[in-house]
Amino acid sequence: MSRNGGAVAECDHYFVNKSPQVITGNHEVHKNTCLSLAMAESKSYLGFFPNYSEAIAKAMTIFTRVSLCGFCCHKDEF
Repeated sequence: MSRNGGAVAECDHYFVNKSPQVITGNHEVHKNTCLSLAMAESKSYLGFFPNYSEAIAKAMTIFTRVSLCGFCCHKDEF
């Protein structure tokens, strides 16, 4: 809870793979807890965000083709 009694959004650290996916050419966005991220050879830190939408927006300032990881970023989390 915040000082004014409102709910505080849960936030996560997000990263983007520097290497694109072979098939799609997309750079995947992951939460820091993702097992797929641990296997990524190179990644860039995007920041601490309350949802993946903000992480995607940040990733798109770095790469033109980005997508969400199917394991850690679920479309119902915004």
